[in-house]
Amino acid sequence: MRLQTLLKCAIDAFGADEIDIDYENGENVVYAMRNGTGLNIAKLDSEQWDEVSRELQRIKRPKTFSINQKDYRISVSPYESFGELQYVIKVDKIE
Repeated sequence: MRLQTLLKCAIDAFGADEIDIDYENGENVVYAMRNGTGLNIAKLDSEQWDEVSRELQRIKRPKTFSINQKDYRISVSPYESFGELQYVIKVDKIE
């Protein structure tokens, strides 16, 4: 699963302004967040997690993605929780 796919799902399904990827009970769980409220949109197996994690690690500065013919800027904040790498991805629509 690619990062672009997760962004599209989060924006289409929930109008997300943030995506959180957390490690819970042995799984990497993806939450689409809007105004502090979250919706579980995916669970990533280890292969999917590796692919998405590599993409996220390459993003050092805000990056623009085009989804549904609209532009969004994302910024990635990695952090560790209980020894596991997790991410918060801020999603801003470019007007």
